[in-house]
Amino acid sequence: MKQPYYRIPVFNAGFYLFTGPSQRVKDFLEPRLLPCSYESVCRDLDECGGYSLAYTVKDGVENLLWVPDMEDSIVLFHEALHCGFNILKRVGVPADGNNQEAIAYLQGEIVRGARKVAAKYRYKDKAPGEEPAAGVAQGSGKVCSSHRISQEATA
Repeated sequence: MKQPYYRIPVFNAGFYLFTGPSQRVKDFLEPRLLPCSYESVCRDLDECGGYSLAYTVKDGVENLLWVPDMEDSIVLFHEALHCGFNILKRVGVPADGNNQEAIAYLQGEIVRGARKVAAKYRYKDKAPGEEPAAGVAQGSGKVCSSHRISQEATA
């Protein structure tokens, strides 16, 4: 597995999954986001216990989940639900109190995919003493949607 990515073909969508320290997410997003978007995401990551992000790319929108601890099912399911709503909204499938099946099945697929990625992908963290991300974004992506779970909710 070259990237921590899970594809959901039926919706022509997918998501990147990051576990462990938030620095992994910051390093990944730095070359992909505009500086103002990157700074906002970094602030959110420093203050939360899990994160779901939809951001623009050259040919559409990508999704990203950060679940620091995959054993914390509350965070996993919480962020999977946000990701699912983002995907359904983008493809025009309604999901609300009167139409719940699509989001219920999609949330399950996102959780299943996240567990597969977490089991197979090995992150390549920077070595001790190696420079972390410069903190200056160089990409062109913009945040479309971001959601976070508070650290208190995960305690």
